Formats: sequence, C-alpha cells, structure tokens
Amino acid sequence: MEEYLMEEDLELLERGLLSEVDNEVDSDDLWPEDHDSHVGPYNRGATTKPVKIVNSKVLNYLGNVKESKTYNSRAWLLQSMLNVVGYPLTADGFFGQLTDQAVRKFQTDNGMKVDGIVGPASWTRLIYHGRNKISNSTIQEKDFENAAISLGVEVEVVKAIKDVESSGSGYLFSNHPKILFEGHVFWKLLDKCGGKPSQYSDSDILYPKWSYDHYKGDVAEHVRLQKARRINRDAANASASWGLFQIMGNNYKACGCKSVDEFVDRMRMSESEQLNLFVAFIKYHNMHLSLRPGNIKWAEFARRYNGAGYEKNKYHIKLENAYLRYKNKKK
Repeated sequence: MEEYLMEEDLELLERGLLSEVDNEVDSDDLWPEDHDSHVGPYNRGATTKPVKIVNSKVLNYLGNVKESKTYNSRAWLLQSMLNVVGYPLTADGFFGQLTDQAVRKFQTDNGMKVDGIVGPASWTRLIYHGRNKISNSTIQEKDFENAAISLGVEVEVVKAIKDVESSGSGYLFSNHPKILFEGHVFWKLLDKCGGKPSQYSDSDILYPKWSYDHYKGDVAEHVRLQKARRINRDAANASASWGLFQIMGNNYKACGCKSVDEFVDRMRMSESEQLNLFVAFIKYHNMHLSLRPGNIKWAEFARRYNGAGYEKNKYHIKLENAYLRYKNKKK
C-alpha cells in the first residue's frame, strides 16, 4: 500500500450530503421525446403509480452511450447494470457487439425503440429495474440494537445518522454501494503520491477545492469513481464516501481494515457490514462520547463527522430532527 494512504488521521474534509444530491422525481418528468423514446407496454400510462427515478442531472451526465471501440466509464456502468437485470456481460468498459446485442434485447423486452443507443429513457428503465434487484440492502433491527449497545448510544441515534447520510439505503443496485466521489480529495491524494493531478483535464473528478457543482448523484457517481480508478485505483477508492454512513475510503484503517481494497470489499458485502465499519470508525475517533443518552451533543458530533461546513449544511439540525422522529414513533 502506498504511503499516502497510510496516514491514520486524515482530516474529514467537507462534503455535501448524498441525501441532498440524490433527489428523486416522478418518471413522467423524465421520458424524453427522442430516439430513445419510451413506447410500447411501458408507456406513460402503463403503470398505476409513478415510478420514482433519479433526477435529470444524473440522466444528463450519463448522456447517450452506444457501440464504440474506445473505453468508456459509462459503458462500464451500463454493462454492470445490464448484468444485474439479467443480461450477462463482462463489465470492461468497452461497448462492443455483445453489449450492443444486450442493449437491443433489453430495449425489445421493455417495449422501447430498438436502436442500440442508451439514452435517458433506457437509463431510466435500467435504474428502475436495478433498484428492484437489490439483494443485500436489508438491515435487521437486531443489527441496529447491537451497534447501539457497542457504542453506548440509543438505537434512534444510529438510525438518525444512517437516514441523514444515505436516505435510507446503502445500495443503488446489487453489489454497488451508494457513494459520493470527492474530486478534491482525489486531487490531494494524487498530489501526495506524486501523481501530478494538474496534468489531467477531467475536471469532474479532479479539482483542487471542494465544490458542490461536481456532484452528479445516484449511479452517476460510479461513473466518476470508475474514471478515477483508471488513473489510480487506491486513491480513487479512498476519495469516495461509501455506504449507509458515507465513510470516506481514506479512513479505512480507522474502520479496522488493512487496505482500502478490504474496506471497499466489505462495503459491498451487506448493509450489516457497512454498519460494522461505522461502529469501528466511531469508536476509533471516540465520536460516540458526543452521543451519550441524555447528553447528546449534535453540533460536536456533526463537526467531527461531517467537517467544518456542518453548520452551512445544517447537518446537526438534520441529525437531531431525524433522531426526534424516531423517538416520537416510540410514543
């Protein structure tokens, strides 16, 4: 493991909350009237309830993907998602003949125009099907109880942090944890290992200062991560926040992992494992001392967990409100 990933106390840099990026809207707002238009049995009137899908910012970022001889991180995401929904492919990022055939079969099966071009409507339908295939997202009440006992806090505290950090789920689709990629952290880590970040022109994954504008949300964050992995895999994985509790990969040692790869592998296993990593992280930094029953210091915890910008994000207020909602449910 390279030296720049061995520091034990890398600062918790400011980051926006994924729950604010991953806004959802009704699918009726997303069906485009173009070559990727949605026709046939899945047309606008085909469902009795609106399908909840990702926002248009994600679809705009994913764009149109079609057969090509060059590597494409969006093609990698496409292949990964097709695998999840029953169209087996090797996720290598190269959109060749086999991928084209799988796309056309998917479009045929979903009553769409069959042209082999994956645009907004195809992405929308893929994401919808993918969300229905999540197999490792369910966390048990006993898991929360065990975590609370281990930390010496109320169960409602653990649930509140989970809700604010990940909007309820640690996964986007099977084996792909919910993430938020931080290009300013990637810049810092590349710079530490002599990677010369300024030589790369890809501004949506490499920039010296934090900016909310670079976030794409939902599955589009995995495109950003995959692009970064092509430059430096360890640094890329360390530059994303992962899972239910959005822990930065550069904190892998604080989570009890020997490497960032082990951290990512455990994040992919299950929500229960994501919870275990969170407990280890909180204990390592003694953050649970701010969350003791009867003396919860939300602002103190928020500053340490979310960074110096927690007040601007109203992070402490969101935590307390989520906590009170759970408390009121018990009454």
